[in-house]
Amino acid sequence: MNKSAKLLSSIALLVSLTAYASAEALNELKSSAKDMGVEANVAVPTPAVLSKADLEARFRAKSPIVNFRIAEWVKTRESGIPEGLVFTGASLLKEADYKYLARMGVKTVISLQGLHTDDQNMCKAYGLACAQYDIFAFPKDFSDNDNFRAAFRRLVEETNAGNKVYIHCLGGYHRTGALALAFRIRNQACGKQFDKAALHNEVENLITGIYDYKGVYQLMLFNWHNDILKMVDKFEKNHWLCE
Repeated sequence: MNKSAKLLSSIALLVSLTAYASAEALNELKSSAKDMGVEANVAVPTPAVLSKADLEARFRAKSPIVNFRIAEWVKTRESGIPEGLVFTGASLLKEADYKYLARMGVKTVISLQGLHTDDQNMCKAYGLACAQYDIFAFPKDFSDNDNFRAAFRRLVEETNAGNKVYIHCLGGYHRTGALALAFRIRNQACGKQFDKAALHNEVENLITGIYDYKGVYQLMLFNWHNDILKMVDKFEKNHWLCE
């Protein structure tokens, strides 16, 4: 097998293993081809673009973090391929958790736990800015809670700066879900024309679905459930979402 064929075979294998590659990675491969004397017109295989659901399933399968999910996506500027921007999940308990976040490109960790703090030594070792916003899972309204508002502002600031963020509480469900959904509502409604009924249904499905506001938790956190929906239903009164 000549060197051109070997290089193209390696590129194809890399693409199939990673599901997709960034524009920078493909440019680097093309540059390597040129350095090896491969003709510039040799086609580089186009990576298959998986659905967001398939991508998330792959990341979840590899993640050591319990209940790891991708809450918000962003398209890369170069290729238009979606990648995670905001990730959610359970508390960080072992070094592998911090290491995985760093590998995913996360720069900021927002903890909503009240009785647990992230390991600052691990945060520093893996280049993570870990911030603590104590929120206790009591059955009362929370969106006007100072810590919740502060966590929300930090999430907005970090993502506006292009930084990937990981949000967690204990299990990555209720407190985490509230913050992630507030951010989603902001992204879909602020400064835009939007279908309030459709957004209400979308948020309701997420509340009772992946964020587990059902069964006993639906009773315990009834006010939380309603508070999240009011962000949509009474959007005009929730100016803080767009600040």
